[in-house]
Amino acid sequence: RDLQTTMEVMPLQQALDLGALAFFGERYGDLVKVYKIGDYSMEVCGGPHVQHTGDMGRFRITKTENIGQGIQRVRADLIEAEAA
Repeated sequence: RDLQTTMEVMPLQQALDLGALAFFGERYGDLVKVYKIGDYSMEVCGGPHVQHTGDMGRFRITKTENIGQGIQRVRADLIEAEAA
């Protein structure tokens, strides 16, 4: 799917009140970047991110990690399109 990614800078407490996930405890400053990917994800993150998930094209998952109860981090590499 081609989901839109948006970013907004706001106070950390406002982000948490809106339901943004923040995985790194007290490592955040007073103002944070909150990235939202469609209706699937809203997280405090340093970014950057693509504007639309469809911009990435094909990718290969290289690693998954459990980082919390029911939360996984997924790492992936982009796959270049084959030459025509």
